[in-house]
Formats: sequence, C-alpha cells, structure tokens
Amino acid sequence: MRHYPLDEIERRIIYELESDCKVSVNELGGRLGISKRMVETRMHKLIGNKAIVNFVAIVDFSKLGYVDHEVWVQIRHMQAERTRKFLDSLISHPQVGWVASCGGKFDFAFSIMAEDSVTFSDILRKILSDNPGIVQNYSISIATKIRSFPRTYLLQKQGVERKGALFFSGPPQKIKLDRKDITILSILARDAKTPVVEIGRKIGMSTNAARMRVKRLETMKVIQGYKAIFQPSVIGIQNYEILITTEGITAEKEAEVDEYCRSKPHITLFMSCIGRWDIILSVDIEGPQQLQQTLSEIRDRFGPVIKDFEYTPILHVYKFNLGRSQ
Repeated sequence: MRHYPLDEIERRIIYELESDCKVSVNELGGRLGISKRMVETRMHKLIGNKAIVNFVAIVDFSKLGYVDHEVWVQIRHMQAERTRKFLDSLISHPQVGWVASCGGKFDFAFSIMAEDSVTFSDILRKILSDNPGIVQNYSISIATKIRSFPRTYLLQKQGVERKGALFFSGPPQKIKLDRKDITILSILARDAKTPVVEIGRKIGMSTNAARMRVKRLETMKVIQGYKAIFQPSVIGIQNYEILITTEGITAEKEAEVDEYCRSKPHITLFMSCIGRWDIILSVDIEGPQQLQQTLSEIRDRFGPVIKDFEYTPILHVYKFNLGRSQ
C-alpha cells in the first residue's frame, strides 16, 4: 500500500478535526495561520487520499440505556463474496456501532449496543444465523469505561496536554428522548457535518427548533463532541489493539493504567471491560521496534497485574458510530 506523507499543516488539520470536526474553516485557518482556501484545499486532499474517512458525532450511548459489547471474530476461509456479505451485514446493522478488519489472530471486530445481555445474545445469534458457517470462533468483552485520547504525536511537540474524553462510564441511564431526538442522533452519528437546515427538514421542524434540539442534546452530554475519523494506516502508521487479561487489579491500579495512557502520545484509547479481557488499549505504532518498546514498557510497568495479553492490528475501520442508527 502506498503511504501518503503528511506535512505539518495537514497534521495540525487532522489533530484539530479529531478534537472538533464542527470547527469552521475560518476559525481553523485562524488557528493554523493559513487562509480559508488553503484549509479547504488541504481538507479535500486528506479526504481524497482517505486519511480522513468520515465526520461523526460522539454519542454517549450509556445515556440511551445501551451497553457496548465488543465481539472479536475469526472467520473460516470462505469465498470473498460471502465474507463481503458478512461485513456488509455488520456495517448496515442498526445496533452495530463499530466495525473493523483485523490482522493476526482475528479477522474482524465489531461492537453491539444492547440494553442487556439477553438482548445482546439475541442480536449476536441473529447475525451468526444470517451468516451460517462463516464465523469459526469469537471472543466477547463488555465495556465499563471508554476514554479516548487525542493524537498529540501528530503535532510533533513534547509536553502537549492530553486530557482525553470519557465518552462512556457508569451504569446505563436511559434519558427520556423522543423520536425526533433519536433521529437527530442517527443523522449526526453518521455525518456530523449535516447542515441544521437539512436536519430540520428530516425531522419536520424549523431550522431554529432543530438547532435548539441539537444544543439540548449537547448540554445533556448525550452528544459528547464531534470528530473526524482518521485512518493512520494511510500515512504509514499502524493502529494496534492491545488486549490485556489482568489478575488482582484494583480500582487504584486501573486508574494508574488510565493515567499512563494519558501520558503516552501514541495511545489513543483506554477501555476498561469485563469478559475475555479486562483492559483494551488502542495505540498507533510507526514500526515493529516501537511496538516492542510499547509492549515491554507496559509489561515492566504493570507486570504484577498482567496475567496475559495479545495484540492485533486494526487494518481498516468501516464504521465508527457510537450512536444507534435507525
């Protein structure tokens, strides 16, 4: 695969759009000290080269009463047509929020948003029965906390603050939302740049009323923010998921892992979970040496509570939608 090199301006644009993809072109140009036209040209280039593949709203689905169940699958060697049909069924499924292809032990990973374990089981069984014989094995983890971190390494500066965004934590609390609210979430979770005029038309409300609805969802923290979806593999950086099984981990030690992730510019996500693994880290890696250094450092730092771990490269993200599509 031919890699697309980024210059400093493009790195800054990706960093800013991952933090808030709703920022205006004028404001973005002001932050970077370049013209509006240059911002637009660079953005079109990044999108054309598939470095940026989508703009989405980050929805805290726990506030909709849902829990994130991650499924990691190994598939049997099948005809490409059947594999593609399986992948398409995941991408189009209304309660599948994230879909990616993997390397190594796993072939695909996806998340199912369900209110409880029984509902999750029913959804997973239906997916498997609709695609008979294709899944050879699978593992499950249920998220209890998810924190994302900005890709500060893109800025090529030391000491950049990394607060992170906690977009799922605590028990599900089903906030009372009506059908129009759910439709708004569905629209923005698929395309955060949808104009409010179009949102109003789709939900049968005036532009001003639709704008107020969106603002209310933001104030309630149902919408946690808006971000560009960046594919690091396009620029020669490989994203890996490090899947960790722990032994005797305490809340204090888990907080240490969280703080460790905050301090490392290449770690982009920390997930606490139950099931097959207890902790999942997402990390962007520039080469085999950096991967080995990262793994060694994690083992040296947290070895007493790490029972086992494995890792898998994320080859391509097909869907990133933390809100339930309708």
